[in-house]
Amino acid sequence: MTDRMLQINVLLQRAIAEIITYDIELPQEYLVTVTRVKTGADLRAATAFLSILPMEHSREAMAYIIRNRKLIQKQLGDKVQLRFTPKVLFKVDVTEQKAAEINDILDRIKEE
Repeated sequence: MTDRMLQINVLLQRAIAEIITYDIELPQEYLVTVTRVKTGADLRAATAFLSILPMEHSREAMAYIIRNRKLIQKQLGDKVQLRFTPKVLFKVDVTEQKAAEINDILDRIKEE
Protein backbone atom coordinates (compact mmCIF):
# COMPACT_ATOMS: atom_id res chain seq x y z
CA MET A 1 0.00 0.00 0.00
CA THR A 2 1.37 3.39 -0.95
CA ASP A 3 1.92 6.24 1.46
CA ARG A 4 -0.83 8.19 -0.30
CA MET A 5 -3.35 5.37 0.27
CA LEU A 6 -2.36 5.18 3.94
CA GLN A 7 -2.89 8.94 4.27
CA ILE A 8 -6.31 8.72 2.62
CA ASN A 9 -7.31 5.79 4.85
CA VAL A 10 -6.32 7.74 7.97
CA LEU A 11 -8.09 10.87 6.71
CA LEU A 12 -11.29 8.91 6.08
CA GLN A 13 -11.01 7.07 9.41
CA ARG A 14 -10.79 10.33 11.34
CA ALA A 15 -13.58 11.99 9.35
CA ILE A 16 -15.96 9.02 9.71
CA ALA A 17 -15.21 8.78 13.44
CA GLU A 18 -15.93 12.49 13.86
CA ILE A 19 -19.20 12.19 11.92
CA ILE A 20 -20.37 9.19 13.95
CA THR A 21 -19.41 10.90 17.19
CA TYR A 22 -20.79 14.38 16.57
CA ASP A 23 -23.11 14.50 13.55
CA ILE A 24 -25.44 11.52 13.86
CA GLU A 25 -27.47 11.04 17.00
CA LEU A 26 -26.17 7.63 18.01
CA PRO A 27 -27.83 6.38 21.22
CA GLN A 28 -25.52 6.88 24.19
CA GLU A 29 -25.55 3.21 25.19
CA TYR A 30 -23.40 2.41 22.13
CA LEU A 31 -19.67 3.04 22.01
CA VAL A 32 -18.55 2.99 18.38
CA THR A 33 -14.93 3.25 17.30
CA VAL A 34 -13.69 3.33 13.72
CA THR A 35 -10.77 0.92 13.96
CA ARG A 36 -9.58 1.18 10.37
CA VAL A 37 -10.61 2.12 6.86
CA LYS A 38 -9.58 0.30 3.72
CA THR A 39 -10.00 2.25 0.49
CA GLY A 40 -10.18 0.71 -2.96
CA ALA A 41 -7.41 1.47 -5.45
CA ASP A 42 -9.67 3.78 -7.49
CA LEU A 43 -10.77 5.69 -4.33
CA ARG A 44 -14.45 5.21 -5.20
CA ALA A 45 -15.20 2.71 -2.42
CA ALA A 46 -14.04 2.31 1.16
CA THR A 47 -14.78 -0.14 3.95
CA ALA A 48 -14.94 1.25 7.47
CA PHE A 49 -14.39 -1.32 10.21
CA LEU A 50 -16.22 -0.49 13.43
CA SER A 51 -15.72 -1.75 16.95
CA ILE A 52 -19.04 -1.58 18.78
CA LEU A 53 -19.44 -1.98 22.53
CA PRO A 54 -21.22 -3.63 24.16
CA MET A 55 -20.86 -6.46 21.65
CA GLU A 56 -24.35 -7.79 22.33
CA HIS A 57 -25.77 -4.54 20.88
CA SER A 58 -23.55 -4.45 17.81
CA ARG A 59 -26.36 -5.54 15.49
CA GLU A 60 -28.65 -2.70 16.61
CA ALA A 61 -25.87 -0.12 16.49
CA MET A 62 -24.80 -1.25 13.02
CA ALA A 63 -28.41 -1.08 11.80
CA TYR A 64 -28.63 2.48 13.12
CA ILE A 65 -25.42 3.47 11.34
CA ILE A 66 -26.55 1.88 8.08
CA ARG A 67 -29.90 3.70 8.31
CA ASN A 68 -27.91 6.95 8.59
CA ARG A 69 -25.43 6.06 5.83
CA LYS A 70 -26.66 8.78 3.47
CA LEU A 71 -26.11 11.46 6.11
CA ILE A 72 -22.67 10.04 6.92
CA GLN A 73 -21.83 9.97 3.20
CA LYS A 74 -22.93 13.58 2.70
CA GLN A 75 -21.01 14.79 5.75
CA LEU A 76 -17.95 12.88 4.58
CA GLY A 77 -18.12 14.64 1.20
CA ASP A 78 -18.25 17.98 3.03
CA LYS A 79 -15.31 17.15 5.31
CA VAL A 80 -12.76 15.59 2.96
CA GLN A 81 -11.33 17.22 -0.14
CA LEU A 82 -10.97 14.39 -2.63
CA ARG A 83 -11.90 14.25 -6.30
CA PHE A 84 -14.43 11.52 -5.49
CA THR A 85 -15.98 10.84 -2.13
CA PRO A 86 -15.69 7.08 -1.65
CA LYS A 87 -18.89 5.15 -1.08
CA VAL A 88 -18.51 3.77 2.42
CA LEU A 89 -19.43 0.24 3.41
CA PHE A 90 -19.57 -0.48 7.15
CA LYS A 91 -18.46 -3.74 8.74
CA VAL A 92 -18.12 -4.84 12.35
CA ASP A 93 -14.49 -5.37 13.31
CA VAL A 94 -14.34 -8.62 15.27
CA THR A 95 -10.59 -8.50 15.89
CA GLU A 96 -10.97 -7.58 19.57
CA GLN A 97 -13.57 -10.29 20.11
CA LYS A 98 -11.33 -12.93 18.53
CA ALA A 99 -8.36 -11.73 20.63
CA ALA A 100 -10.45 -12.08 23.80
CA GLU A 101 -11.46 -15.61 22.79
CA ILE A 102 -7.82 -16.55 22.20
CA ASN A 103 -6.83 -15.10 25.58
CA ASP A 104 -9.59 -17.13 27.26
CA ILE A 105 -8.32 -20.30 25.59
CA LEU A 106 -4.73 -19.55 26.65
CA ASP A 107 -5.87 -18.87 30.24
CA ARG A 108 -7.69 -22.21 30.33
CA ILE A 109 -4.56 -23.98 29.03
CA LYS A 110 -2.44 -22.33 31.76
CA GLU A 111 -4.87 -23.52 34.44
CA GLU A 112 -4.65 -27.15 33.29
